[in-house]
Amino acid sequence: MLLRAMSVPGAGQMPMPVTIGGVALLAESRVVVQASRVHLLEAVRPPERLDDDLRTVGADRIADPAVTAGDAGEHQVPLRRIAVLLEGLAVLTAPAAPPGRQLAWRHDFDPRGYLTAGRAQRLRQDSDSHAVEYGRPPPGGRPRTVGTFGRPRPRRLAVMTQSQTHALDAPGAVLHYDVRTNDASALPVLLLIGSPMGAEGFVTLAGHFTDRTVVTYDPRGAGRSKRIDGAFETTVQEHADDLSRLIEARGAGPVDIFASSGGAVNALALVARHPQQVRVLVAHEPPAAQELPDREAALAACEAIKQSYLSDGFGPAMARFIALVSYQGPIPARFAEQPSPDPATFGLPTVDDGARDDALLRLNMPSCPGHRHDFGALRAASTRIVIGVGAQSRMAIAGRAAVAVAERLGTEPVTFPGGHDGFSGGEHGRTGEPDAFAATLREVLTD
Repeated sequence: MLLRAMSVPGAGQMPMPVTIGGVALLAESRVVVQASRVHLLEAVRPPERLDDDLRTVGADRIADPAVTAGDAGEHQVPLRRIAVLLEGLAVLTAPAAPPGRQLAWRHDFDPRGYLTAGRAQRLRQDSDSHAVEYGRPPPGGRPRTVGTFGRPRPRRLAVMTQSQTHALDAPGAVLHYDVRTNDASALPVLLLIGSPMGAEGFVTLAGHFTDRTVVTYDPRGAGRSKRIDGAFETTVQEHADDLSRLIEARGAGPVDIFASSGGAVNALALVARHPQQVRVLVAHEPPAAQELPDREAALAACEAIKQSYLSDGFGPAMARFIALVSYQGPIPARFAEQPSPDPATFGLPTVDDGARDDALLRLNMPSCPGHRHDFGALRAASTRIVIGVGAQSRMAIAGRAAVAVAERLGTEPVTFPGGHDGFSGGEHGRTGEPDAFAATLREVLTD
């Protein structure tokens, strides 16, 4: 089967496959599938032959021919692994039924559960819109309905809209956040947060959760949420209060939260103070250096990063930061006294631009890694707290801190695919294992 990738207006990204369990039938029917934001796949040539058995179960039992997506380069994907990606199905339309076919009334995507680690994300069209599959009706009978193991269930199509940006006034800052709304979902709102990483770092991950409303934001002092009070330090409690304001402003609590890195530190502080606002917190690799046996060396290295930024600017300070967070194992006692690595080694600027308001290197440093968590309040909280650690970053400072935090909570950390940024889909030039990461996150949120 040949699928031709076509760009959507305003996209500017290379198209990627959209997964649908019955892709063979879609191809046969020339159904156009448009995923919100960047993808449009059109089946331009049907497979030469599909027998009734394969037609009944969908594409999961077809052998693995490759699909060519895009003219800019070939993106080979096994047919049965084409999966629902990105920011949700916005449009499913079909032309008139081919000769000898009738519109089927029901269809389950991904009938064999290839999506989200075995939990199929079932999407249905509204009853008053076009159906998405054609079945060959038995002689004199009704059109065939294709479902999961012969048990089709009526389901409305869950559609996530394009993100909408909002502003929220807070003491000393104006917070900017983005909402991808799914009005049909009964699931809790999902917050995806980092610090200092903002909303732009969670585009890929948000696309895996089109079955619910997703909120992302730029934390205080970063991205669009600049401080307006002239302060050059942002405390963890300020971040936690901002998160509480955001949840209250949306009227969304209790919410589910996936929090990465410094965002995990802030989210733990939120739960310690406002557990009623959070149903489940997945805190992925909080860099809680205070909980490490080598805390003194680690925090001294954090202070050295800040001082390097104040004296020499972004490049040298960021080089020190990279050296610290990539170090495997306990931080040596005199690590902070080592000379700063050459910024050019990491492709960093060697000329000081004079800026001294970086959220990572000044505003949150060392207040974020130096924060003392209230483990008594966390253990007593009604929130289910799950600590995540990257399979590839367990021995780095944030991974080791995550394990230490889990120990203080009396729980076992959950291993996520990839490293510290395993959910990344290239937003900052790095690509982790976003599909597998999202599958693990969905399992954790569902348990």
